[in-house]
Amino acid sequence: MSKTLTFLFAITTTILTGQNASWQQFYPNTTVNDLAARGNTILVATDFGLTRFDTLGNPAIYDAINSGIPFKRAVRVAVDYGENWWVAHSGGIARYDGNAWSGWDSTQTGLSFSSTNAKVLRASPDGRIGVAAGSLGCAIFENNTWTTLKTTNSGLPSDNVADLAFGADGKTYFATNAGLAVWDGIDWTVYNATNTGIAGLNSCKSVAVTSTGIVWVTEGTNRVAKFEANTWTDYAPADIGLPGVGFSVDVVFDEQDRLWITFTKSISVLDGAVWTHYLDADVGCTLLQLPTNKIRPAVDGAGQFWFWTSSCDLTRFDGQMWNRMDFGNAPDLPGAVYAITQDSAGNMWFGGAFAENKEVIAKKEGDVWETFNPSELGAIVQYDDVYTAEGDVLGNVWFGMIGGDILRFDGTAWSVFNDVKLAYPQIADYWTVNSDAEGTVWFAGIMGGAVTTNLIRYKAGEWTYFPGDVLSLPSNKFIISIAFGPDNTSWFLSNGGILLKFDGVNWENIDLSNTGLPFTFAHQMAVAPDGAVWLATDAGLARFDGTTWTSYTTANSDIPSDDIYRITFDKAGGMYIGFNPVGLSANVALLRGGEWSLLLPPGFEPGFSSEPYDMFVDRDNRLWFTGFQGATPVFVYDPMLVKTKELFSSGKQLSIFPNPALDVLSLQLPDWENQRVKLRVTDAFGRQLHHQTATVKADILTLELPSGWPAGIYYLEAINEQGERQTGRFVRAVRR
Repeated sequence: MSKTLTFLFAITTTILTGQNASWQQFYPNTTVNDLAARGNTILVATDFGLTRFDTLGNPAIYDAINSGIPFKRAVRVAVDYGENWWVAHSGGIARYDGNAWSGWDSTQTGLSFSSTNAKVLRASPDGRIGVAAGSLGCAIFENNTWTTLKTTNSGLPSDNVADLAFGADGKTYFATNAGLAVWDGIDWTVYNATNTGIAGLNSCKSVAVTSTGIVWVTEGTNRVAKFEANTWTDYAPADIGLPGVGFSVDVVFDEQDRLWITFTKSISVLDGAVWTHYLDADVGCTLLQLPTNKIRPAVDGAGQFWFWTSSCDLTRFDGQMWNRMDFGNAPDLPGAVYAITQDSAGNMWFGGAFAENKEVIAKKEGDVWETFNPSELGAIVQYDDVYTAEGDVLGNVWFGMIGGDILRFDGTAWSVFNDVKLAYPQIADYWTVNSDAEGTVWFAGIMGGAVTTNLIRYKAGEWTYFPGDVLSLPSNKFIISIAFGPDNTSWFLSNGGILLKFDGVNWENIDLSNTGLPFTFAHQMAVAPDGAVWLATDAGLARFDGTTWTSYTTANSDIPSDDIYRITFDKAGGMYIGFNPVGLSANVALLRGGEWSLLLPPGFEPGFSSEPYDMFVDRDNRLWFTGFQGATPVFVYDPMLVKTKELFSSGKQLSIFPNPALDVLSLQLPDWENQRVKLRVTDAFGRQLHHQTATVKADILTLELPSGWPAGIYYLEAINEQGERQTGRFVRAVRR
């Protein structure tokens, strides 16, 4: 028999209608795994899918959520001469022909792929595709068949293939750690230190071939070799006019047969007989000291050079300017997001960890991102991280900083509050912040030195400090979670499993020994719409109705995990939990109508490795959560619930199709034929985008969606001549 929590807010389901839930993800510029270019297409492989640029630098994001690509992380990419996209991922090889994806797994390719051993993916002029998998050998795709090449079945001198290239003469060139191997389809030739006299050829790192058949390789530590007219020539950096010494890394040709070579401390191009070298000062960033994070550069059809390093980020060189390119759909997000909140105007705010070229506070206003640096705002910070954020009902957004400073943005200007830090200089960190329905803000954290509680309240312009002895907390306990009941009762949970209740005057210590849970850690607390207090613990959930505790575990309910870290409620009574996903693909679950559902964003199988760091429900009832601690995206889950009793005074829901829509939307109004109807469209923040008056013909009104409206959720209102009103909402689809 199924075990469910049938008591929970059953009344709310009678006034809600559900549509298909929708997902979004926002991710910053993170690691580029590979680059490929051909003609007007530049592909960027990332941990969260693909970004496609054109030669003008316009990006388009393709991920498993918005585009249905059959993988989450793209490891290697190629664009073939027919403009098909090829991707190596942990499950195998995928191809996109402009309309649909197809693929081959490791059984079909004869190679085992993972996030680390897919090293090379290349396309040939005659339609072949080559892939190398680290020390496992390589495979060639031709005539819809994969042929696996290893030392055991071919003339490869080593299974460790670092690079491969296709010549216009039909030959294939393999750069290995035992020489350069050349295969004409039948016979093999290997060039190494023994038969060329070039010691570095026993360590080939990259290979490229011109349209006339000249072969270049990077080899050895810092050297480059050319094979022309059956003659090898070896070059040191000084031989090509390059000042200093750097490790040679990659070699690539563009469509004009110009040779590009990357060293760890320079980028060099050979045009005809003329070498040009670009150093740190030219490029505008510090190039790598060591040949790590090796990403082969690419040159597009306009002759622009694209490269990435962990210090330079994605960069495009158009022959004159070196420009940084944003390839994430939320490039200004912090490197890791620890805190999510919303201000009273509907803007989303994110706090997180410092990363290269990243601020630690980001604001999303519609589709516009803005970032802030606490140090530049006047805060004296101990570390460049933001762990706590809270938007209050008065329009302020608060951030508690490590070191004791508090930042506030009031909608117009920033302020730094150090009143508490000056009064209590031992304050080391704020662990949590929350605000009540009146705008009173509470901060909690720890003191430096000994672990000692600090709980601070900001109310009507005054700060009040509540030390541990007032709270009856031991000196080694501190507040980790704050919540408020419907009567503005304040609740506080400590790291030692102590629950405090504050009615504005008196403090009460609630005994947690009656929860029925053998928990070691109580991680977070939330108050449900019915006023009950819920604890998320490492042994399950506990509910307190003011008198009685009730516990829920995998043994007595359908809850997916007992190790629960996060808990929050939406405005429709749904309960979300974030948990340790051991043994499961997801790390978030939803309880609605007495039934549990695992929430796994499309394409994120096998899921996540740890619990969400933060979860937040916005005023539009969407759940925002971080994948897990680290450089991961922020996910948005919209349950697409509509309160029918509030929205549809006519008793009828507006029929909208197609939904989602791309360019044109149709509204079916069978009872309003030949009537003049006022139509209004607003965005998710209530801003009016469009209004018109039109006559209903053949039961249908048609609305063309402007190209400037981004993908997302929109609301429609239609009012007829009698004042009858119908409303609904639709999703603007992502153009692929």
